[in-house]
Amino acid sequence: MMRFENFREAFFAVARRSKKLGIETVNIEEALGRVCSKTVRALLPNPPFSNSRWDGFAVRAADVERATVDHPVELRIKKEHVITAGRTDRLIVEPGWCCPIMSGAPLPEGTDAVVKLEDVELKGDTIRVKTPVSSGDGLWKSGSFWKAGEVLVDKGTRIRPYNVFKLAEAGFRSVEVFRKPKIAIFAVGDELTPPGIPLKEASRYGGVQYFIRALAVTFGMFVGWEGILPDSVETIKKALCEAREGGADLVITTGGTGKGVKDLIVKTWIECGGEVLFQNISLVPGKSTAGGVTGDTPWIALPGGVMGAVVSFVEACKIIALEWYGSGDAIIPSCKTVLGEEVDRIEGMYRATWGCVENRNGTLIFLPNSTNDANLRKINGYILIEPGSGSVPKGTTCETVVF
Repeated sequence: MMRFENFREAFFAVARRSKKLGIETVNIEEALGRVCSKTVRALLPNPPFSNSRWDGFAVRAADVERATVDHPVELRIKKEHVITAGRTDRLIVEPGWCCPIMSGAPLPEGTDAVVKLEDVELKGDTIRVKTPVSSGDGLWKSGSFWKAGEVLVDKGTRIRPYNVFKLAEAGFRSVEVFRKPKIAIFAVGDELTPPGIPLKEASRYGGVQYFIRALAVTFGMFVGWEGILPDSVETIKKALCEAREGGADLVITTGGTGKGVKDLIVKTWIECGGEVLFQNISLVPGKSTAGGVTGDTPWIALPGGVMGAVVSFVEACKIIALEWYGSGDAIIPSCKTVLGEEVDRIEGMYRATWGCVENRNGTLIFLPNSTNDANLRKINGYILIEPGSGSVPKGTTCETVVF
């Protein structure tokens, strides 16, 4: 078993032993939340042709370059021709003339700008233009959104609604993505009761497993094995072996990582033929987190406390994602915030502090809660404080992981 000064190095040790995820092709309707496995580049410019930004009149900019309110320029209208989106016939507009055009329509030959309908004065078969326009005004030029060859979606990007839009807009019917990682999540403890079942004496509901599960689903994982397990080596061993033999890409347990008589997780992994890579990390809360690998199946044993379990799980997944996807961005977003209260450092240990991000007059403020796990009233993220003495003062800019 190795000893790591930095908790991230411990998680890297597990990540390096993780299996590579396969690649599959899905239709773009099914791509939301998946992780792109290959950088996608545009095959065509967008828009593919210059077109009108709004309803109005296609004009020659040279005809109206001297137009003013006091001396408007009058242009004759080709009323028999209205250029609509999708129209393919070619019309030629001569000097001194204009043509009605709808948004999205290609410009007729001879014109190079579009004036808005509300910016002209209609007078019989003519319009009066009171402000000049330049060549290109009122147009979406070919390639103004993106040019052929530009990156639409980077490898390792979690596909979001805007990415789906770009893929569709660029004509892609499908996209290559990484296979969803299969994960097992087991909560361990005789005292734990599933929600919906009446509590017995000295029992409590186990919500940590469901918090971890919700995060895993948010991260795009497939939860294939889960449940609450009693403090029994044989029962735990059976569940862990079933998940490993079933092809789990990562096995997560919560609880049973301390030094009490019922803390059986690490012992059980060893009995399953597992290699323990670390036991205890430099992170508070979460210090009792352990990890290792059995065959080609990595496992992370999280503490039973909600904050230590959640922070250790997220930080481990961010690092394992680098091995799975080549990017940590695929897991969970973070943002810059301003610390709303002073937070003490801990010598030799990273400190996780969770709390609430609030928008105050356009500034994101992180308001830390107590590190006591019982303080669960209002949280939506956490920050990590580097080891050291003293404190991090109020007003410091910090990176906040947002749930």
